[in-house]
Amino acid sequence: MNKCKICDSQNLTSLYKVDNLPLFQNKVYNSFEEAQSQKAVSVDLCQCEECGFVFNSLFTNEDMDYDESYQNEQNYSRYFIDYLNEIVDYLVENNFQDKKIVEIGCGKGYFTELLEKRGFKNIYGFDPAYEGNNPNITKDYFSDKYKSINADLIILRHVLEHIEKPYEFLTHIQNATSKDTKILIEVPDFEWIVNNRAFWDIFYEHCNYFDSTFLSSFFKNSTTKKVFGSQYLLMLASLDELCKPYIKHRYPKNIFEKSFNNIKEFLSRHTPLALWGGASKGVTLLNIFDKNRQLVEYCIDINPKKQKKFIATTGHEIVPPNFLTMKPDNISIVVVNQNYYEEIVKDYSTSSINFYSLEKIINEVKND
Repeated sequence: MNKCKICDSQNLTSLYKVDNLPLFQNKVYNSFEEAQSQKAVSVDLCQCEECGFVFNSLFTNEDMDYDESYQNEQNYSRYFIDYLNEIVDYLVENNFQDKKIVEIGCGKGYFTELLEKRGFKNIYGFDPAYEGNNPNITKDYFSDKYKSINADLIILRHVLEHIEKPYEFLTHIQNATSKDTKILIEVPDFEWIVNNRAFWDIFYEHCNYFDSTFLSSFFKNSTTKKVFGSQYLLMLASLDELCKPYIKHRYPKNIFEKSFNNIKEFLSRHTPLALWGGASKGVTLLNIFDKNRQLVEYCIDINPKKQKKFIATTGHEIVPPNFLTMKPDNISIVVVNQNYYEEIVKDYSTSSINFYSLEKIINEVKND
């Protein structure tokens, strides 16, 4: 029987179930056939009735291999680069620019290198899937064998939601650092997902979901704020104040049911149709509503490493924005991330394109 990954309780309530999602949302494939052959998995989003933890009870870590085909970089957007600089500003405000900083799960190293460009001199990145040649980034997991770094700050940006046992993971980090080490954690905000009925933000890669109350409860004291248009949480705390999390709040069942029909109806009424966003949100929508590619013609993404590749299990092709100049006919485009909507419309709007915000589509049903 499934158990809570934090307190081991078997008293779980299912909030949302979905089948036939890809194992990885952010891996892209070289051919239609390769994309379609990828493993499909299920999510059963549960909340523990004892401690309040929200997680996918069907998740198993054994197939999760983050290799060079994993592409989750968003730094091709001006909006996102501005946001990353806001995080750097936050670190400056808290006087970390002259401290030793370790970023765990630094991915391609963009944020680590942004800190270097902004004048931070003692930066160390760790990621076993790192592909570059920055001497300050180690292609390895961070562990107590690196304790001699004596980090003043640990950065975990979009890592904790991928970790099957987050409390245990944080205790390992605590054991590999000193008692004075701080930690900066950034994760998606589950409260935003629920309030916006954003079921497309529930997928297999993210096995854990945190609202601000639960995230803060990992530490006796912390500073937590909503960032990135309230889609993310950013928390600063002291690792020596780590404790087992617990909240009283419980979420209702079937929290996304009302938004399903609205999106399905919209997609069927607006053809020809494309999605803008070949990452997690877009991939989830395509796998739920257009498994056989009958509604959406293609997916657009500004990340050149995704372009001319194919989306897992559905096989939709990812094309660059300039592909639109070769399509003279009118087309409807759904922008799956509201944060990028204004930037995309400003840069690519023409008389033959009708842009729609996914947030606006959902709000129509919220206000019924």
